Amino acid sequence: MYKLFRLQAFHKPAAGLRYNAVFEVYGGDRIRVMDRTRASFNDRAAELKADGWRPVSLSTVVLPDGEDRWNAVYTQDGAGWDAVWGYEREDVLDVIEANRTKRLGLTELNAYITEDGEERWNAVFWERRRETRSRLGYKREDLFEDDEDELEATASSTSTRMCSPTGRGSAGTASGRRSQSATPSSSTSRGTRRGPTCTTTRRSSGCGRGSSTRSCRRRRRPPAAARPPSSTRICRLGRSRPRSVATVNVPGPCRSIACNGDAREIYVAGDRGIQVLDTTSLRIRRTFDLGPKTWTVACDEGSARQVWAGGPGIEALRLA
Repeated sequence: MYKLFRLQAFHKPAAGLRYNAVFEVYGGDRIRVMDRTRASFNDRAAELKADGWRPVSLSTVVLPDGEDRWNAVYTQDGAGWDAVWGYEREDVLDVIEANRTKRLGLTELNAYITEDGEERWNAVFWERRRETRSRLGYKREDLFEDDEDELEATASSTSTRMCSPTGRGSAGTASGRRSQSATPSSSTSRGTRRGPTCTTTRRSSGCGRGSSTRSCRRRRRPPAAARPPSSTRICRLGRSRPRSVATVNVPGPCRSIACNGDAREIYVAGDRGIQVLDTTSLRIRRTFDLGPKTWTVACDEGSARQVWAGGPGIEALRLA
């Protein structure tokens, strides 16, 4: 039987709330919580947690009058989990780091803007057997930069409709159980050398017969120790105590930082050039692409924004 798995809402002008939902074949029970105010949702969430239910989906929609409504889907399976909602950006980043040590990975992450224009974040965590990573508030062009897990499909796939699933949970879905095998491959049909081939086969667990096979080739990557981090967290500390009060992710490793308080700019040097951040919002204002070198940065105080970039064996450059 198909059960609700994901639930989100949006407001359509002159038409009211509309909903998006994903259903999956599932043998257990699910409970939906819809159109709740924050206070009502908090009460219901506490009741469900006490009874052993955990969220699999959680989202917020803000109405034109500034009121918010909360939607969630809950299941009961005994798995480890955590969830937070209505958190500020820096707080949800701290929760993500804390749950990583507990082997709880992100399975849902979304945001909404309050009536006052503030960002708030919702996150759901489950027990995971593989690592996850997250990116918050990125522009579209920056979201998939350095995506090391991209796969290239190299073969077509066929599938056969199946029915009568058995069992409980995702292992008893109509698509059956999934088995994976990795087979070394030294060349493609064109004779060029490529990375290992991964083959995924799906077999029916019900009355239908059929299979679906898909092959893909993983891009060769250097050893993990040789790869620089895809992003670095820059933190702004509080004055009264050494606690992070704001954070931002910048592409690549950070080699040095300089700050011009008069111009309200922070300069972050890495292996790709210089990122210029706003001291208040910590958003990236602009980027100086100086080439693939290890850069350092220095600046003078004042509104003239005098900035210099250099490094070992690199002549110092004055940036506009």
